[in-house]
Amino acid sequence: AERPTPERLALLLAELESLSMTDALTGIPNRRSLDDYLRRLMASAKRYDEHGCLAYFDIDGFKSINDVHGHEAGDAVLRHAARLLTDNSRMSDYVSHPHGDEFVVVMVRANAADGAKQAQRLQRLLVETPIVYAGATIAVRASFGVAAYGPGTDPVTLLRNADRAMYRNKRGPRPRPKLRAAS
Repeated sequence: AERPTPERLALLLAELESLSMTDALTGIPNRRSLDDYLRRLMASAKRYDEHGCLAYFDIDGFKSINDVHGHEAGDAVLRHAARLLTDNSRMSDYVSHPHGDEFVVVMVRANAADGAKQAQRLQRLLVETPIVYAGATIAVRASFGVAAYGPGTDPVTLLRNADRAMYRNKRGPRPRPKLRAAS
């Protein structure tokens, strides 16, 4: 067998690195990529006195979507959510699918109030844009929590704070899904 050239090896290595940082289902950054991004972002925040916030989203009732409509429908809901969050976030923001039915949107140079408004807008888009899969209209409900970061914020603490805020919001009133099909 012929040995690959150094250039070919470099291309293969770059491709493997990309695959290891991307969620195969949604095509957006995965948990490994998120952890790496947050580590670099918090170092930058410390060095340059930067502030922003992180929104943690959870698709409510996701297990029942899988149970009622099947896992392929659940996968379609996750791809739909990833696309909506990505398409409706700023170019400077970072959208990730760390695992399961959860998504993270990091909003750089956004204060907590602006981050909460943006997260609420994204939640409303998820709720108001159901997905049609195999002839069934699937309403999507989502909860979110927002945590601010600044110089000296620990990435693990930031994620934990946003996750806890999401669970507090999950117990409160949320927008009801609208059954208007996505275009």
